[in-house]
Amino acid sequence: EVSDSDTVEHAVSAIGSHRPDVILLDLRMPGQPSQGLDLLKWLKGNPSTNAIPVIVVSVVEQSASSAIDLGAAAHLTKPLQKQTLLEALQKVARSA
Repeated sequence: EVSDSDTVEHAVSAIGSHRPDVILLDLRMPGQPSQGLDLLKWLKGNPSTNAIPVIVVSVVEQSASSAIDLGAAAHLTKPLQKQTLLEALQKVARSA
């Protein structure tokens, strides 16, 4: 099952009600360009969500080190190729 959210608040609510196996997080959420990293910090600082792997997706390559430092399992740069996403998901699945 795939679910999407366009705000941090909706994402937090959705994650709380349906614990996902993995989270794909775009750092530049619509209308909230800086809140993706804030959501990642919250996810990794929260005991109920810190074990959920987060794959960060961004147009900004410079965000990779920040995302990894905050606990992201991977950082993928847009535009995203299907094979790249599948490889990242397989890597996360193997380490689970």
